[in-house]
Amino acid sequence: MTGLSNAEYLISSVALSIDEYYAGVGESPGVWAGRWVQCLGLSGVVEADQLRALVDGKDPTSGLDLVAGSRPRSVLAFDLTFSAPKSVSLLWALGSEPVADMVAAAHREAVEVALGFLEERAAVGQVRPSGV
Repeated sequence: MTGLSNAEYLISSVALSIDEYYAGVGESPGVWAGRWVQCLGLSGVVEADQLRALVDGKDPTSGLDLVAGSRPRSVLAFDLTFSAPKSVSLLWALGSEPVADMVAAAHREAVEVALGFLEERAAVGQVRPSGV
């Protein structure tokens, strides 16, 4: 988990092509996940402008200020990376297609459970009497 002061670090770390990714030039693009993506109109691969808007506290589709009235923040967002252990990565890469499919499904489920736990226990918000 890394605290972010802007979205540019994440945006600049994404590989611009599959060739760059395999050459180790950047990371694969992220995908939207979590309980709020549907409410925010987000799905699929994370686009730079949508990410910038959210990190800046804006609705990525309407531009509405989502943090109006809040005090200034030094940490604007958190970047979470869910990585499988090397042994699991090797099992996925070197295993048969059915094994690789099971490993990938297990990893997706583990990420979903971990993110759900964080959303339930660590991601909190407060509505003030003024509606903020």
